[in-house]
Amino acid sequence: DVEIINIIGKGAYGDVYMGQNTKTKEIYAIKKVTKKQLESETVYQYFNNEIFILKHLNHPNIIAFKSLIDYKTDIYLSTEYCNGGNLEQAMKYHLETFKKPITENIARYFIYNILLGIIYLNKNNLIHRDIKSDNILLNYENEEDLITHNFLKAKIKIIDFGFARYLEQNELAGSPVGTPMYMEPSILKTFMTSKSRVVDGFYDKKVDVWSLGILTYELLIGIVPFIAR
Repeated sequence: DVEIINIIGKGAYGDVYMGQNTKTKEIYAIKKVTKKQLESETVYQYFNNEIFILKHLNHPNIIAFKSLIDYKTDIYLSTEYCNGGNLEQAMKYHLETFKKPITENIARYFIYNILLGIIYLNKNNLIHRDIKSDNILLNYENEEDLITHNFLKAKIKIIDFGFARYLEQNELAGSPVGTPMYMEPSILKTFMTSKSRVVDGFYDKKVDVWSLGILTYELLIGIVPFIAR
């Protein structure tokens, strides 16, 4: 039994709420998707893909699956709740407070923890395909660390596995998914067409490393190196 408290964000195909288990009082993050939305083949594919993958993951730097609730006109995917917001918000707070980008020491801490999550995915033959500041959450166990934004005490969690997929050794992917500013060039090639056919744009697991490189630049400089139009 879960009680919805308030909305905390919007995903690509569903709103995200804070919810609480009425018996255990545990707080969850809950992605709500209407069954009307699931009539779209794309939404259905990405939502079910995320559920399947999250159920099979177990790593401290990856958001943990909690439950799936099928309720009348909606389906609710609940995961662990992170109280510190996302990495984009953390960078914005630091820039507004200190008038400069995040320090190398803090950036190193973030990147190290994200990389641990990516290595785990890689070992399990998975690519995320949408590593970006929006998809990295912070969670603080100590309330004082939360209030003071003590980034070095935050637990770092990778979220949003709708675009993720299994990719065996030497297998290549070819779908044009992700966020353009963080995309490795091979993925961008899949958007290019010649005589109504896709030009060579196949890619492997290393695309997540490229995205992490873009994120590293963003952390240290305060902006992403490329723009998307």
